[in-house]
Amino acid sequence: KKWDQIVEIAKQSDVIFNMIDVGDHFDLAVQGLALSLEIPLIQGGTFCQTITIDYITPDGQPCLSCLNDGLDEKTRESFHPHKIQEYDNIDFLPPNDNPVGQSNVYLCGICAMLMTSFFSSHIIADPDVRLPYRVIMYVNSGESIPFFDAIQEDLEKCTYCSKPKPEGEKTEGEQESKKSQASPKEEDNSEKSDTLDTGKADEGEVKETSANELTKLSTTTEEKVDSTRAENEKKIESDEDKTAASNGVPTSSSTTEEKVDPIQVEDSEAKKSDEGKINTEEKQNTSQNEDGETKIEASEDQIKKGEQGGEECRTDEEKI
Repeated sequence: KKWDQIVEIAKQSDVIFNMIDVGDHFDLAVQGLALSLEIPLIQGGTFCQTITIDYITPDGQPCLSCLNDGLDEKTRESFHPHKIQEYDNIDFLPPNDNPVGQSNVYLCGICAMLMTSFFSSHIIADPDVRLPYRVIMYVNSGESIPFFDAIQEDLEKCTYCSKPKPEGEKTEGEQESKKSQASPKEEDNSEKSDTLDTGKADEGEVKETSANELTKLSTTTEEKVDSTRAENEKKIESDEDKTAASNGVPTSSSTTEEKVDPIQVEDSEAKKSDEGKINTEEKQNTSQNEDGETKIEASEDQIKKGEQGGEECRTDEEKI
Protein backbone atom coordinates (compact mmCIF):
# COMPACT_ATOMS: atom_id res chain seq x y z
CA LYS A 1 0.00 0.00 0.00
CA LYS A 2 3.00 2.36 0.35
CA TRP A 3 4.62 1.59 -2.97
CA ASP A 4 5.31 5.25 -3.69
CA GLN A 5 7.61 5.38 -0.64
CA ILE A 6 9.52 2.34 -1.89
CA VAL A 7 9.98 4.07 -5.23
CA GLU A 8 11.40 7.24 -3.59
CA ILE A 9 13.81 5.23 -1.43
CA ALA A 10 14.95 3.19 -4.42
CA LYS A 11 15.69 6.38 -6.40
CA GLN A 12 18.32 7.25 -3.75
CA SER A 13 19.89 3.78 -3.72
CA ASP A 14 22.69 2.03 -5.63
CA VAL A 15 21.24 -1.45 -5.21
CA ILE A 16 17.99 -3.11 -4.17
CA PHE A 17 18.10 -6.06 -1.73
CA ASN A 18 14.81 -7.93 -1.71
CA MET A 19 14.04 -10.57 0.91
CA ILE A 20 10.34 -9.87 1.37
CA ASP A 21 8.43 -13.07 0.83
CA VAL A 22 5.22 -11.76 -0.65
CA GLY A 23 5.30 -13.90 -3.79
CA ASP A 24 6.61 -13.89 -7.33
CA HIS A 25 4.42 -10.99 -8.48
CA PHE A 26 5.83 -8.65 -5.82
CA ASP A 27 9.33 -9.73 -6.86
CA LEU A 28 8.35 -8.86 -10.45
CA ALA A 29 7.28 -5.35 -9.33
CA VAL A 30 10.66 -4.85 -7.61
CA GLN A 31 12.40 -6.14 -10.73
CA GLY A 32 10.57 -3.63 -12.93
CA LEU A 33 11.56 -0.83 -10.53
CA ALA A 34 15.26 -1.83 -10.59
CA LEU A 35 15.30 -1.97 -14.39
CA SER A 36 13.58 1.43 -14.64
CA LEU A 37 16.26 2.96 -12.35
CA GLU A 38 19.08 0.94 -13.97
CA ILE A 39 20.43 -0.40 -10.68
CA PRO A 40 21.19 -4.03 -9.75
CA LEU A 41 18.68 -6.22 -7.96
CA ILE A 42 19.90 -8.89 -5.53
CA GLN A 43 17.25 -10.97 -3.85
CA GLY A 44 17.38 -14.07 -1.72
CA GLY A 45 14.97 -16.74 -0.62
CA THR A 46 15.15 -19.63 1.83
CA PHE A 47 13.17 -22.81 2.17
CA CYS A 48 14.02 -25.67 4.47
CA GLN A 49 17.78 -26.23 3.91
CA THR A 50 17.90 -24.43 0.52
CA ILE A 51 19.10 -20.91 -0.31
CA THR A 52 18.41 -19.20 -3.64
CA ILE A 53 20.24 -16.04 -4.70
CA ASP A 54 19.21 -14.03 -7.77
CA TYR A 55 21.66 -11.44 -9.10
CA ILE A 56 20.12 -9.23 -11.80
CA THR A 57 22.33 -6.66 -13.49
CA PRO A 58 21.05 -3.13 -14.24
CA ASP A 59 20.15 -4.13 -17.82
CA GLY A 60 18.72 -7.55 -16.96
CA GLN A 61 19.62 -10.18 -19.54
CA PRO A 62 18.17 -12.18 -17.87
CA CYS A 63 15.67 -10.74 -15.43
CA LEU A 64 12.95 -12.25 -13.22
CA SER A 65 10.42 -11.82 -16.00
CA CYS A 66 12.57 -14.06 -18.26
CA LEU A 67 13.24 -16.64 -15.56
CA ASN A 68 9.77 -17.14 -14.08
CA ASP A 69 6.99 -18.95 -15.87
CA GLY A 70 3.33 -18.92 -14.92
CA LEU A 71 3.10 -15.20 -14.09
CA ASP A 72 -0.15 -13.39 -14.74
CA GLU A 73 0.24 -11.61 -18.08
CA LYS A 74 -1.93 -8.67 -17.03
CA THR A 75 0.17 -8.14 -13.93
CA ARG A 76 3.35 -8.58 -15.96
CA GLU A 77 2.22 -5.78 -18.26
CA SER A 78 1.22 -3.56 -15.30
CA PHE A 79 4.68 -3.88 -13.68
CA HIS A 80 6.59 -3.08 -16.84
CA PRO A 81 9.66 -0.83 -16.21
CA HIS A 82 7.98 2.00 -18.16
CA LYS A 83 4.91 1.96 -15.82
CA ILE A 84 6.09 0.76 -12.40
CA GLN A 85 6.96 4.21 -11.00
CA GLU A 86 3.49 5.59 -11.74
CA TYR A 87 1.70 3.67 -8.93
CA ASP A 88 1.07 4.91 -5.41
CA ASN A 89 0.17 1.39 -4.29
CA ILE A 90 0.11 -2.05 -5.83
CA ASP A 91 -2.52 -3.66 -3.66
CA PHE A 92 -4.00 -5.19 -6.81
CA LEU A 93 -1.31 -7.89 -6.61
CA PRO A 94 -2.60 -11.45 -7.06
CA PRO A 95 -2.61 -13.46 -3.81
CA ASN A 96 0.56 -15.32 -2.84
CA ASP A 97 0.34 -19.03 -3.61
CA ASN A 98 3.69 -19.95 -2.08
CA PRO A 99 3.64 -22.64 0.64
CA VAL A 100 4.37 -21.86 4.27
CA GLY A 101 8.12 -21.49 4.70
CA GLN A 102 10.21 -23.86 6.82
CA SER A 103 13.22 -21.63 7.33
CA ASN A 104 15.31 -20.67 10.35
CA VAL A 105 17.52 -17.86 11.58
CA TYR A 106 20.94 -19.18 10.58
CA LEU A 107 19.69 -20.03 7.07
CA CYS A 108 18.42 -16.46 6.61
CA GLY A 109 21.71 -15.10 7.99
CA ILE A 110 23.75 -17.13 5.47
CA CYS A 111 21.47 -15.93 2.68
CA ALA A 112 21.95 -12.27 3.67
CA MET A 113 25.76 -12.62 3.78
CA LEU A 114 25.77 -14.26 0.34
CA MET A 115 23.68 -11.40 -1.06
CA THR A 116 26.17 -8.89 0.37
CA SER A 117 29.04 -10.89 -1.17
CA PHE A 118 27.40 -10.67 -4.61
CA PHE A 119 27.07 -6.89 -4.30
CA SER A 120 30.73 -6.49 -3.30
CA SER A 121 31.75 -8.56 -6.35
CA HIS A 122 29.51 -6.31 -8.47
CA ILE A 123 31.31 -3.22 -7.18
CA ILE A 124 34.80 -4.70 -7.65
CA ALA A 125 33.90 -5.86 -11.19
CA ASP A 126 36.84 -8.26 -11.50
CA PRO A 127 37.06 -9.25 -15.20
CA ASP A 128 38.29 -12.71 -14.20
CA VAL A 129 35.24 -13.38 -12.02
CA ARG A 130 31.96 -14.19 -13.76
CA LEU A 131 28.93 -13.95 -11.52
CA PRO A 132 26.00 -16.31 -12.13
CA TYR A 133 22.52 -14.85 -12.41
CA ARG A 134 21.22 -17.48 -10.01
CA VAL A 135 22.71 -19.80 -7.39
CA ILE A 136 20.90 -22.56 -5.55
CA MET A 137 22.74 -23.81 -2.44
CA TYR A 138 21.90 -26.80 -0.28
CA VAL A 139 23.22 -26.03 3.17
CA ASN A 140 22.93 -29.56 4.60
CA SER A 141 25.19 -31.04 1.86
CA GLY A 142 27.19 -27.91 0.91
CA GLU A 143 26.28 -28.41 -2.76
CA SER A 144 25.71 -25.31 -4.92
CA ILE A 145 24.41 -25.05 -8.48
CA PRO A 146 25.25 -21.84 -10.41
CA PHE A 147 23.38 -20.71 -13.51
CA PHE A 148 25.30 -18.59 -16.03
CA ASP A 149 23.59 -18.72 -19.42
CA ALA A 150 19.87 -18.20 -19.86
CA ILE A 151 17.89 -19.50 -22.81
CA GLN A 152 18.42 -17.13 -25.72
CA GLU A 153 14.85 -17.52 -26.94
CA ASP A 154 13.52 -16.38 -23.56
CA LEU A 155 15.79 -13.32 -23.66
CA GLU A 156 14.53 -12.31 -27.11
CA LYS A 157 10.90 -12.65 -26.09
CA CYS A 158 11.26 -10.77 -22.81
CA THR A 159 9.39 -7.45 -22.79
CA TYR A 160 11.30 -6.22 -19.70
CA CYS A 161 14.98 -6.50 -20.61
CA SER A 162 15.26 -7.50 -24.27
CA LYS A 163 17.66 -5.22 -26.11
CA PRO A 164 16.04 -3.04 -28.79
CA LYS A 165 16.68 -4.25 -32.31
CA PRO A 166 17.86 -1.97 -35.10
CA GLU A 167 15.12 -0.26 -37.07
CA GLY A 168 13.65 -2.48 -39.74
CA GLU A 169 14.90 -5.70 -38.11
CA LYS A 170 12.22 -8.03 -36.75
CA THR A 171 12.20 -11.42 -35.13
CA GLU A 172 10.82 -14.48 -36.86
CA GLY A 173 7.77 -14.44 -34.59
CA GLU A 174 6.99 -10.82 -35.49
CA GLN A 175 7.37 -11.57 -39.18
CA GLU A 176 5.05 -14.58 -38.96
CA SER A 177 2.45 -12.63 -36.99
CA LYS A 178 2.60 -9.80 -39.52
CA LYS A 179 2.07 -12.28 -42.35
CA SER A 180 -0.90 -13.86 -40.57
CA GLN A 181 -2.46 -10.43 -39.94
CA ALA A 182 -1.88 -9.22 -43.48
CA SER A 183 -4.99 -8.41 -45.51
CA PRO A 184 -5.79 -10.22 -48.78
CA LYS A 185 -4.76 -7.10 -50.73
CA GLU A 186 -1.37 -7.04 -49.00
CA GLU A 187 -0.93 -10.73 -49.71
CA ASP A 188 -1.78 -10.13 -53.38
CA ASN A 189 0.68 -7.24 -53.49
CA SER A 190 3.37 -9.38 -51.87
CA GLU A 191 2.71 -12.15 -54.40
CA LYS A 192 2.89 -9.61 -57.25
CA SER A 193 6.15 -8.22 -55.91
CA ASP A 194 7.53 -11.75 -55.64
CA THR A 195 6.43 -12.40 -59.25
CA LEU A 196 8.06 -9.17 -60.41
CA ASP A 197 11.25 -10.04 -58.57
CA THR A 198 11.19 -13.50 -60.15
CA GLY A 199 10.62 -11.96 -63.61
CA LYS A 200 13.52 -9.58 -63.09
CA ALA A 201 15.70 -12.45 -62.01
CA ASP A 202 14.69 -14.47 -65.10
CA GLU A 203 15.34 -11.47 -67.35
CA GLY A 204 18.76 -11.05 -65.80
CA GLU A 205 19.50 -14.72 -66.37
CA VAL A 206 18.40 -14.42 -70.04
CA LYS A 207 20.62 -11.37 -70.56
CA GLU A 208 23.54 -13.13 -68.96
CA THR A 209 22.96 -16.23 -71.10
CA SER A 210 22.75 -14.19 -74.34
CA ALA A 211 25.93 -12.35 -73.44
CA ASN A 212 27.72 -15.63 -72.86
CA GLU A 213 26.45 -16.99 -76.19
CA LEU A 214 27.63 -13.87 -78.04
CA THR A 215 31.04 -14.23 -76.46
CA LYS A 216 31.24 -17.86 -77.53
CA LEU A 217 30.16 -16.99 -81.11
CA SER A 218 32.74 -14.20 -81.40
CA THR A 219 35.46 -16.51 -80.10
CA THR A 220 34.49 -19.25 -82.58
CA THR A 221 34.44 -16.75 -85.47
CA GLU A 222 37.88 -15.45 -84.59
CA GLU A 223 39.24 -18.99 -84.44
CA LYS A 224 37.76 -19.77 -87.88
CA VAL A 225 39.26 -16.58 -89.37
CA ASP A 226 42.68 -17.41 -87.93
CA SER A 227 42.57 -20.99 -89.28
CA THR A 228 41.47 -19.76 -92.75
CA ARG A 229 44.25 -17.17 -92.78
CA ALA A 230 46.83 -19.80 -91.85
CA GLU A 231 45.61 -22.13 -94.61
CA ASN A 232 45.82 -19.32 -97.22
CA GLU A 233 49.36 -18.48 -96.16
CA LYS A 234 50.36 -22.12 -96.50
CA LYS A 235 48.83 -22.27 -100.03
CA ILE A 236 50.70 -19.11 -101.08
CA GLU A 237 54.00 -20.51 -99.80
CA SER A 238 53.47 -23.80 -101.61
CA ASP A 239 52.65 -21.96 -104.88
CA GLU A 240 55.82 -19.85 -104.55
CA ASP A 241 57.90 -22.97 -103.94
CA LYS A 242 56.45 -24.66 -107.03
CA THR A 243 57.20 -21.60 -109.19
CA ALA A 244 60.76 -21.36 -107.91
CA ALA A 245 61.34 -25.07 -108.47
CA SER A 246 60.16 -24.79 -112.11
CA ASN A 247 62.65 -21.91 -112.65
CA GLY A 248 65.51 -23.90 -111.12
CA VAL A 249 65.80 -21.66 -108.08
CA PRO A 250 66.20 -23.43 -104.74
CA THR A 251 63.15 -22.87 -102.59
CA SER A 252 63.12 -21.85 -98.98
CA SER A 253 61.33 -25.05 -98.05
CA SER A 254 63.95 -27.22 -99.82
CA THR A 255 66.82 -25.39 -98.15
CA THR A 256 65.19 -25.59 -94.77
CA GLU A 257 64.20 -29.22 -95.21
CA GLU A 258 67.73 -30.36 -96.25
CA LYS A 259 69.58 -32.00 -93.42
CA VAL A 260 73.26 -31.19 -93.01
CA ASP A 261 75.65 -33.98 -92.07
CA PRO A 262 78.27 -32.63 -89.66
CA ILE A 263 80.88 -35.22 -90.83
CA GLN A 264 80.54 -34.08 -94.45
CA VAL A 265 80.95 -30.49 -93.33
CA GLU A 266 84.17 -31.34 -91.50
CA ASP A 267 85.53 -33.29 -94.54
CA SER A 268 84.76 -30.44 -96.90
CA GLU A 269 86.44 -27.96 -94.61
CA ALA A 270 89.50 -30.24 -94.32
CA LYS A 271 89.67 -30.57 -98.09
CA LYS A 272 89.47 -26.81 -98.47
CA SER A 273 92.32 -26.31 -95.98
CA ASP A 274 94.49 -28.95 -97.77
CA GLU A 275 93.84 -27.34 -101.15
CA GLY A 276 94.81 -23.98 -99.68
CA LYS A 277 98.09 -25.45 -98.39
CA ILE A 278 98.90 -27.01 -101.80
CA ASN A 279 98.19 -23.77 -103.62
CA THR A 280 100.46 -21.91 -101.17
CA GLU A 281 103.31 -24.40 -101.68
CA GLU A 282 102.94 -24.24 -105.48
CA LYS A 283 103.06 -20.46 -105.32
CA GLN A 284 106.20 -20.63 -103.16
CA ASN A 285 107.86 -23.11 -105.57
CA THR A 286 106.90 -21.01 -108.55
CA SER A 287 108.41 -17.92 -106.97
CA GLN A 288 111.57 -19.81 -106.08
CA ASN A 289 111.88 -21.08 -109.66
CA GLU A 290 111.37 -17.63 -111.00
CA ASP A 291 114.11 -16.32 -108.68
CA GLY A 292 116.48 -19.09 -109.83
CA GLU A 293 115.83 -18.35 -113.47
CA THR A 294 116.43 -14.65 -112.81
CA LYS A 295 119.78 -15.45 -111.18
CA ILE A 296 120.80 -17.70 -114.08
CA GLU A 297 119.96 -15.00 -116.59
CA ALA A 298 121.97 -12.49 -114.54
CA SER A 299 125.07 -14.79 -114.51
CA GLU A 300 124.76 -15.35 -118.24
CA ASP A 301 124.68 -11.59 -118.77
CA GLN A 302 127.79 -11.22 -116.64
CA ILE A 303 129.56 -13.94 -118.67
CA LYS A 304 128.61 -12.23 -121.91
CA LYS A 305 129.90 -8.95 -120.55
CA GLY A 306 133.17 -10.70 -119.52
CA GLU A 307 133.60 -12.17 -122.94
CA GLN A 308 132.98 -8.81 -124.57
CA GLY A 309 135.57 -7.27 -122.25
CA GLY A 310 138.10 -10.01 -123.15
CA GLU A 311 137.58 -9.40 -126.84
CA GLU A 312 138.14 -5.68 -126.39
CA CYS A 313 141.41 -6.43 -124.51
CA ARG A 314 142.54 -8.64 -127.33
CA THR A 315 141.76 -5.98 -129.86
CA ASP A 316 143.77 -3.45 -127.93
CA GLU A 317 146.73 -5.86 -127.67
CA GLU A 318 146.58 -6.43 -131.41
CA LYS A 319 146.58 -2.75 -131.97
CA ILE A 320 149.55 -2.33 -129.73
